[in-house]
Amino acid sequence: MNRYLLFLLLLAYSWTSTANMASPNIYGTFHSSLIFPQKCTVTQEKIRADIIKNSDKDFYYEYIIRLKVTYHITSPTKQEMPLLFMASNYLNDQQIYVNGQAIPSSPIDKEQDYPFLIKEEITDTLQYTNAPTRYHAYTKYYISYDGKEKQEVEPSNLIYFTAPLKTGENMIEVSYGAFPSTRRYGFLPPYTFEYSIYPSKFWKTFPEIDIEIHFPKELKFEQSSMEAEEYTVSDHLFQGKIKDFHSTPEHYWRFSPKPSWLGSVVLAIGPLGFGIILFLGAVGLHLYCIKKKKKWGLWLGVFLTPLLFYVGFLGAYPFIDWVLGKKSLQGYVFLIVLTYPIFFIFYGIFTFICYHFRKSKDF
Repeated sequence: MNRYLLFLLLLAYSWTSTANMASPNIYGTFHSSLIFPQKCTVTQEKIRADIIKNSDKDFYYEYIIRLKVTYHITSPTKQEMPLLFMASNYLNDQQIYVNGQAIPSSPIDKEQDYPFLIKEEITDTLQYTNAPTRYHAYTKYYISYDGKEKQEVEPSNLIYFTAPLKTGENMIEVSYGAFPSTRRYGFLPPYTFEYSIYPSKFWKTFPEIDIEIHFPKELKFEQSSMEAEEYTVSDHLFQGKIKDFHSTPEHYWRFSPKPSWLGSVVLAIGPLGFGIILFLGAVGLHLYCIKKKKKWGLWLGVFLTPLLFYVGFLGAYPFIDWVLGKKSLQGYVFLIVLTYPIFFIFYGIFTFICYHFRKSKDF
């Protein structure tokens, strides 16, 4: 009998975790280091990110990342150098300064030729039974500065500009606003900021990259791709250094909303826990009625006891939202009610076994 109950509870949990048919993620920004040839030497890179509240209440991105990346570059000669970096889901408010001079940026024109952009025309043959052969043509785009190694990119994610470099030390500053990635469903979904250092494979040297992320007091640092000894977190400030390209070329930093102590308690219990608590309380009351030989309690409990699990489970969602002070999206969790007939049958069998055992043993 205990195995039956365990099976039903696991079945209920599986419904809540798999009944969501929409995309679970809201994709945010993805950034990369500057991409340029090996004619120059990067002596320093510093990333500063400020996570701030989005003032636009109607927008589903609750936070904005204000990103500022500074590069110190040594050039052997005075030259005009084409540079670019990758960024997705940004606010199109980028500002670029080279040695204090504002430099305009340009989107990539797919019809134009660039020294770093490789185009590959692809034609796929589509064949179906009893249907004429069809052809699908499209273009793939790659970036490469050394002519050997290349990486596939989306032209819309490339920001291109020409930097007037002087002989010796130069400073390039890139800043813009963007959105973090998050999850669409669940209580207090985390926010993730991603940054790729893959383009540094094209660099002549790889300096240590300083990371500085300021986050508001209502958020807490949760996880990073960096090793624990590479960073510190205190007073809502993440500070660290990426020292080795080969450790991982893709980095991320994850922050999550910080609940109150009561919010932490209800999150630990969860909807499944509230459903189980209400169900076990109803089981105890039902067994008491059986022991007292109340036949009306026997029949009524068979219907109501399983139902109270669903009341506790579904009612927990608005209750937890109320405690956290934030409305959440939960997908198709209501579909769990479709398991009620199965729950009802197994609980009915359990109840009548207990009832007949009570009559025969008089416990």
